[in-house]
Amino acid sequence: RRSSDLDAGYAVQMSVDENLTDMQVVSFQSALLYTSSKGERRIRVHTLCLPVVSSLADVFAGADVQAISGLLANMAVDRTVTASLSDARDALVNAAIDSLSAYRTAVLTIQQPGLMAPYSLRLFPLFILALLKQKAFQTGTNTRLDERTFAMCQIKNQPLVFFMLMTHPNLYRVDNLTDDGALNINDRTIPQPPILQLSVEKLSRDGAFLMDAGSVMFLWVGKNCGQIGRAH
Repeated sequence: RRSSDLDAGYAVQMSVDENLTDMQVVSFQSALLYTSSKGERRIRVHTLCLPVVSSLADVFAGADVQAISGLLANMAVDRTVTASLSDARDALVNAAIDSLSAYRTAVLTIQQPGLMAPYSLRLFPLFILALLKQKAFQTGTNTRLDERTFAMCQIKNQPLVFFMLMTHPNLYRVDNLTDDGALNINDRTIPQPPILQLSVEKLSRDGAFLMDAGSVMFLWVGKNCGQIGRAH
């Protein structure tokens, strides 16, 4: 129980102590006690039912890589405070290694060379590497203490959607916006450009690109942006 705010996000780790062999589903329930805008005390209850499976392959197939990354990041912040930064970094790396090793050993019937990951966790190694580059977990002396502390507070309190933007931002090209797939809100047309891969290969000197990192945005304008249109 704790006081909360509208933008807070939470990560909860649970353990199973009973045998679930004879059960078809398990249920998780949380209750939020809050005060409405009219001063009324209310309780909002959320219930989630999940199927019980006997195959490890089904567990991997249902894995939520963003939720897993968010939980591990929260645990890594706690590990940094109670142990050390190096322990937290090692724990993040070991989590990726252990999960992919378990998949390779227990699920794959034909052993193949290279890194094998289930489809649901195909971005897991990428997210772990991105976390290691965050100021909260960077090594060396380039990160100041106040910046590291602020980054840790962001990880502990941000909703998952903003945490993922901070860890793995969205990249858009914004110099050639069209109305395809655009949203119409209050008689205004809002373009929805496709999300690009975070690769230098997606950048070009004749374009402008916007990177949304959650709490900050970066606009990169190519040297030749707009020159092609003026030439015609």
